[in-house]
Amino acid sequence: MSLKQSIGQFGEQCIQHYLQRYGFCILETNKHTRFGEIDIIAQKKQILHLIEVKTRTNTLFGLPEHAMTKQKFRKIKKVMYQIIEQDTQQQKLRPIQIDFAAVEYNTLKKQIHVRFYWNIGEEDCM
Repeated sequence: MSLKQSIGQFGEQCIQHYLQRYGFCILETNKHTRFGEIDIIAQKKQILHLIEVKTRTNTLFGLPEHAMTKQKFRKIKKVMYQIIEQDTQQQKLRPIQIDFAAVEYNTLKKQIHVRFYWNIGEEDCM
């Protein structure tokens, strides 16, 4: 596993712990489809959350939010449609939304800063 993958995995694990602490049930992680991948699929109450996580250890390449582009959002939206189709076939219709978690990890100070963006749309992306 590369350093970049390790950092990404660390950020995803931080978000999973956070979500569980606040009553979310983690249904699946790193779901791969023919349209792309979604980092975390979680549920709270009856709402299904598709969560994209971006982690940065510095801002040389911008904030984590800068990685959530319109193109990335469109890919996640295609994954969402595929999940809706599967839900329809299994008669499990439920509200679904796309969320974004930005993780900044200061490796020197061992500090983590998280920002959540709930129920985002394409207009919220770079």
